[in-house]
Amino acid sequence: MVLEAINLDELRKVAKVILQEDNSKSIKIKDNDMASHEEMKIQVFNGRDYSIWKKRILLYLKMKKCHEPATKNRDNENQEDWDEKNLKAMNYIYCSITNEQMEFVSNEETALNIIKKFDKLYLRESSAFGNRNQKQTR
Repeated sequence: MVLEAINLDELRKVAKVILQEDNSKSIKIKDNDMASHEEMKIQVFNGRDYSIWKKRILLYLKMKKCHEPATKNRDNENQEDWDEKNLKAMNYIYCSITNEQMEFVSNEETALNIIKKFDKLYLRESSAFGNRNQKQTR
């Protein structure tokens, strides 16, 4: 077998052309799927700033058209559709919490129960003014 000397500059040029062709294809893919890249920017909940995370996750679930199971009990919606939305909502919630937080809610069977459990753990029942004063004194 005869080995030819590889000119690194030539190799880089060829690689650059290939990458440019690939990038033009991936740009089209990104344009079509741009929202999915941007929407993954929800901060992972680690036990801090729950009310802010809750607002973000509920908005995210609304955008994904599966927020109802996280905000209310099933009413007139088809059971199969409801179960699918609940599964999606639970998955998005699980993907946006730490493993430590997962331990608190892993036994819950609905997105609504997960949110209720977090509400119980992290939302104080005192007024907003009282919460602000509590934070300042810490």
